[in-house]
Amino acid sequence: MTQSFLNHRPVHSPDVPLNGWYQTNVSIPLPRAGKRFCNEDHAPILTIDGLWYRKPLEVIKEAFLDPLSAEYHLKAHKVFWNRPGDHSTQCVYGEVYTSDRMLEMEGEMRRNPPLDNVETVVVPVKLYSDSTVLSTIGNITVWPIYLALGNLSKYIGLRPSSFSDNHIAYIPSLPQSIKREYRRLLGKSPTPQVLSHLKHELMQAIWFMILNDEELIEAFKTGIIVPFFDGVQRRIMIRWFTYSADYVEKVLLICMCFLSEYLCPRCFVKKYQVIQLGRMRDMQRRINRQRVDDAARRDHVERARVLIFKRGRAVTSDAVKNLLGEGSWTPTRNSFSMLFAEHGFDYLKMFPNDLLHEIEIGTWKAIFLHLLRLLDTMKSDLLDELDERYIQIPPFGRETIRRINRNVSELKRTTAREFEDYLQVRS
Repeated sequence: MTQSFLNHRPVHSPDVPLNGWYQTNVSIPLPRAGKRFCNEDHAPILTIDGLWYRKPLEVIKEAFLDPLSAEYHLKAHKVFWNRPGDHSTQCVYGEVYTSDRMLEMEGEMRRNPPLDNVETVVVPVKLYSDSTVLSTIGNITVWPIYLALGNLSKYIGLRPSSFSDNHIAYIPSLPQSIKREYRRLLGKSPTPQVLSHLKHELMQAIWFMILNDEELIEAFKTGIIVPFFDGVQRRIMIRWFTYSADYVEKVLLICMCFLSEYLCPRCFVKKYQVIQLGRMRDMQRRINRQRVDDAARRDHVERARVLIFKRGRAVTSDAVKNLLGEGSWTPTRNSFSMLFAEHGFDYLKMFPNDLLHEIEIGTWKAIFLHLLRLLDTMKSDLLDELDERYIQIPPFGRETIRRINRNVSELKRTTAREFEDYLQVRS
């Protein structure tokens, strides 16, 4: 019966979107040390199938026609709290539309207003992605990219029933046959450094496929007029506000080397300087030496690619390192930079700190494991007592601290949210 269904299922044309989804493939050039080509376009091509994506602009248009858009904040503003007693005021931060950056974006728009009288709305787009294991058995994974709008309050967006976050793509990985295909095309197995380079190339090729939309670029540059749920036509100007990802994905998105000499995605702090974290000098260094997507960086990437493809240099050769080592960059063109840098956008500014992986399942998880080991070495029943105390703690609020109904010390498939609860309870 299954085979009969597969034989008679309708064939979907890749040129026609299925409910807004496109299925396509991406191609990346293959380098090899010692192999020279006339230029990059003459290098062998690896084609990766299985990219499913939606056009971001279509998702944004649909969002403004949804009834939920009645909750959107179309203008940035500040929120102040009046302190009782001394009548002083304090600025409150917590939403995208009350942030200083959002106000700056609106200020930039007002300095170059459109010539017509159509109301203009700045749309801060929040992106995030995370590779997910689908089951405990096997190695089946899915790597989705999500899109959300910062005009909506986080308290509404966090409700699963709001359906405010949208899947816009599913990222394919390098195929299992990559080594065989590389050896067939270039006569030699790829080194780990080459495979790492291809992962960077694949990520940027996927994002170029998603972002390379003339209407999307126009919406970023000058804005486009779209209908809203209330029937009013407004001009929307898209701004890439944040891209949330863990460190492994940030390395691919930023086009930098993994845990290299300059290991920070935001600044040029060297590895030996990490120990100075928290000092005044360290803070000044992080402020004054931030990463910037400037013409010099892009020029070094282009020159490095010439060395790799036309001169046959290895991706980690000294010649390439001399160009990209100051900053631990990789010889990969960034898609956000290619499409939006000329319009004043610096893609390195949209990556916020990843508190989930840095705190909940980062520093706090390591400390918690260390404390459990200390209890285990001190007395045999201390872990049992710890479990009993955690179980006795009542829940607080609807979602602030949930009831703990299992042995904490066993750490069976503990989520980041649960580690956060353990920290708050312990505090």
